[in-house]
Amino acid sequence: MSRYSVLLNLCLFLLCRMGNPLLADTGEANDFQDVVTRVARITETPFEGTVEEYPQYAMQLGEKILDLVEPFFQDAGLLREDKNTFYEMQNFALLLRYGFDPEEYKQKYQEFQKKFDEFSRSDKNKEWWFKWKTLNSAPPEIRLVFIDSVLSSDDEPELDHIRGLLLVRKVMALGKLAEREIENNPDMRPEEAFRELNACADEFLKSGEYVLHNDLLFFKQHSLNFMLEYLKTMETGYEEYAEEITQRFVEITQLASDSFWSNSFNFAMIYLMEMEDFDAKHSTQLTKMFFEQATPVFAAKTGVKYQERAKMMESILRRVSLIGTEMEFETVLLDGTQINVKDLRGKIVLINFWATTCGPCVREFPHMKELYEKYKPQGYEMIAYNTGEDFETIREFAEKTLYPWLVGSSLMSVEKGLTDYNRFYGITGIPTTMILDRSGIVRFMIVGSDDETLTRELEKRFADEPGM
Repeated sequence: MSRYSVLLNLCLFLLCRMGNPLLADTGEANDFQDVVTRVARITETPFEGTVEEYPQYAMQLGEKILDLVEPFFQDAGLLREDKNTFYEMQNFALLLRYGFDPEEYKQKYQEFQKKFDEFSRSDKNKEWWFKWKTLNSAPPEIRLVFIDSVLSSDDEPELDHIRGLLLVRKVMALGKLAEREIENNPDMRPEEAFRELNACADEFLKSGEYVLHNDLLFFKQHSLNFMLEYLKTMETGYEEYAEEITQRFVEITQLASDSFWSNSFNFAMIYLMEMEDFDAKHSTQLTKMFFEQATPVFAAKTGVKYQERAKMMESILRRVSLIGTEMEFETVLLDGTQINVKDLRGKIVLINFWATTCGPCVREFPHMKELYEKYKPQGYEMIAYNTGEDFETIREFAEKTLYPWLVGSSLMSVEKGLTDYNRFYGITGIPTTMILDRSGIVRFMIVGSDDETLTRELEKRFADEPGM
């Protein structure tokens, strides 16, 4: 018995006596599914030890998997795909058990391949491949040690076809370290935590395989999510920080291939949702700044998806640029008449994009009614612009609720040849509400329902422009 086996048996005995949930379950598995379930359970258990302790931990894991899997190789009734699953489990376990002693591992691996070659074919680099997979459940520090050792090795000439994947895995591990550092140090600026990741990704982008560029760009863009969260906590300097986020996003998008479009657009939408609320509370225009710079980058891409999203972003930019400008708006009302917001000059006007199926829209209406009745005598009007529902649905809701304001319809407006302002302004969420001053200038905009904020903004507007 080798020194590893003696040490292993002692560790197993002690761990079992101590009630360790990972290794105390020593009973034999009942069937194929039971093996799969048990292996999944023990391999998904997080490792919480140190770098030095991991090899011994991995050996214990490997031994346990071997004990579960090996008896089933004698079952002649297993389907071939089940045998293939066991084959991979066995290989995985051998790597755990002997992977940190290369010579012993190679010997065991050769024996293993001879014995179970009938179950599955193995590619030339399966040894490295499975050893790499072995470390997926390990802490990022351990993964980095292994990956760096493989990348610096001259002993594996056939490693080239997975070298790029190893580089991506390195960046991924650096990302995990950065996330943990931010979690442990909430006041730390995310760009500092992700500095090594970004430097590593930039180096690989210059020399790596083009097919892996999007993977590397994904991790660079992922760091922007943490910067965005940090931005929302800032009390000063947020304009400069928002500009830095925007510049980084623009650079990533410019480097990305056309297939990266969904990642680019998703971040743009996340920025929109997070920063529109921030802008409303801080009277800033950070969302406008972002879309002013990001939209032309999307439009310059050759991919169809980027081009389509560029058009949507142009509409969004039109909306987020409304503050301080006149708003173009005209609609057909339920009674069939048309009204242009210019017809309401001299009044403070609230325009609300809504739908009967929108819970927050319907829930804010009673409070809006109170505000309407309070300010109507002082020169106030409200237009509730329904986004896409048919006439009967809107009419039934209006007759049931009897709200006093004007009700417009995007569908009825389009039928009369008017613009669909739901699309024109890139409305991405309802309710969306704008407040216009007596000159028709947009002074406030909010996406979502917030009775307190709406009350405060109307009070402020009527204080600045008293009633007629």
